[in-house]
Amino acid sequence: MKIRIATRNSPWALAATESVIRLARAQRPDVEWEMEPVLSPGDVQDGDLAKLGGTTIFVDALSKDIALGRVDAAVHTAKDVSWPKDIANFPLGTLCPNGLRTSGNLIVAATTKRVDSRDAFVLRRGETMDSLRHRPVVKVGTSSRLRAAAFRNLFPDKRFQLVPIRGSNNVRLDMLDNGEFDLLILSMDGLTAMSLVERATSIIEEADMPPALTQAIGVVEVAEQNTEAVAVINSISNADSMNCLRAEWAFMRAAEVTCNTPVGGRCLVAPNGTLSMWVKMLDPQGKAIDARLEGYSPENPEGLGRELANLIMQHGAKEVETAWNNVGTPFSQDAC
Repeated sequence: MKIRIATRNSPWALAATESVIRLARAQRPDVEWEMEPVLSPGDVQDGDLAKLGGTTIFVDALSKDIALGRVDAAVHTAKDVSWPKDIANFPLGTLCPNGLRTSGNLIVAATTKRVDSRDAFVLRRGETMDSLRHRPVVKVGTSSRLRAAAFRNLFPDKRFQLVPIRGSNNVRLDMLDNGEFDLLILSMDGLTAMSLVERATSIIEEADMPPALTQAIGVVEVAEQNTEAVAVINSISNADSMNCLRAEWAFMRAAEVTCNTPVGGRCLVAPNGTLSMWVKMLDPQGKAIDARLEGYSPENPEGLGRELANLIMQHGAKEVETAWNNVGTPFSQDAC
């Protein structure tokens, strides 16, 4: 049996897919695994992600290849995956025996174990955050309004200029090292996947810079009717990550999260198996509202996400998003 796995033709995506294939080979050495790189529109189009259709433009081409039978599966970053916004009780309405339905006949048949979901400050080698404080202008590269607001809250000094940036981690690091930027904000899961952890000058605690929802979870998408591939992919899925994905997607649906919603957070699994989840939103000035719930049964991750969404709405979530809409900004949010 052969399973062909599509991946974006970017260093991070290739590394993440290779990691999934290593895990799959250990679980199913009887299966032949073949990786097929695909160039997605998101990798060749420049500009604001929100205006281009959100981060889903990175994965939709791969999903189409699965639907057409050109490949058997694809590996995605969970926060890039399209999900059916027309299903009122998403994601509960998309549950099926072998995974979560994403669109048409496609399902997430497996989630990978969540890795480090924090972000990091990345500087040129040999430099420190203290060394930047003496420069008249410091150019900070990010395209996320959540990261931008969190950074501004940590560093209110106007000498720090937040500048939108696009491209793979390698491209961004080249721009940093060539002097186009002085500081980058990158995710630890991306640096880890590409064996670039040493480039993290300092790791930012989640309380200071909340990760994008579903950040650091990988998913494997497959056509539901491809029963042989589904069975194999199911065998490598991480149950805790799947429950967290369900809870975070349910929150995003109930809170009507879009590319312009500056919200981050994370679901966690306690040693006794119960679920907790926290979220934080930042307004353009960096003022935060947050909410947290604990002790939820892993049998009801959607309930956790929906209740947390109701709680953050009571705390003023819509007012925060409106405040951003009234401020001209080139930044969008990672989670769409």
